Amino acid sequence: YEIGFLGMGAANGLLLLELERKNLLPALNVLILEPDAKLKNDKTYCFWADAQHEIRTQLKDVMFHQWDTIDTVDGLESLEDQHYYMVESIALYNKVKSVAQSYDNVTWVRSAVDGVKAQQEGVVVSSGSHSWEVKQLFDSRPPTIKEPMGPLVLQSFVGWRVKLQEDYWTPNQMTLMDFGIPQNGFTQFMYVLPTDSKEAVVEMTRFGSDPSP
Repeated sequence: YEIGFLGMGAANGLLLLELERKNLLPALNVLILEPDAKLKNDKTYCFWADAQHEIRTQLKDVMFHQWDTIDTVDGLESLEDQHYYMVESIALYNKVKSVAQSYDNVTWVRSAVDGVKAQQEGVVVSSGSHSWEVKQLFDSRPPTIKEPMGPLVLQSFVGWRVKLQEDYWTPNQMTLMDFGIPQNGFTQFMYVLPTDSKEAVVEMTRFGSDPSP
């Protein structure tokens, strides 16, 4: 295989879509190793982009919501050029799987990786009794940190999708990095991302020695 992907989450998924967008995918033999079926909406991706950025066009069909106004302690602030966008992971997974399945030269194996061994040209990837030779590998698995480290500062997230019975939020107005919450010995802040007048994603981010409960 010319290219191999270990994991098919956001990073490798966007790379696969970019290869197709640039019409490079038809000429490549591609191997994908992903242990998960990618059937659940298990993540939410948010990002900034200006009105002219090409990613707005590339991901238009999977964008779930966008915001153009921030609610701050000093009042509302309108974002002129930058907007904040949300993509639900299941929409991205489905788009990536659809693209992969449309090419005979893309092999998708639902399996975890046991080992990766470098050789003179490329690497050998193994899973159970199977192995594959890959010239260029994109590995999205979390790295193993081997060097000695001091006390860890963890960044953790916990979020809820909140639904109300009555109108409360303005769908295009968001709250970002609100530190006006109890810190409890950590550094932590809240996001509130309304998706309509009765529903919002509420997320807490924490930096500290213990993760969010």
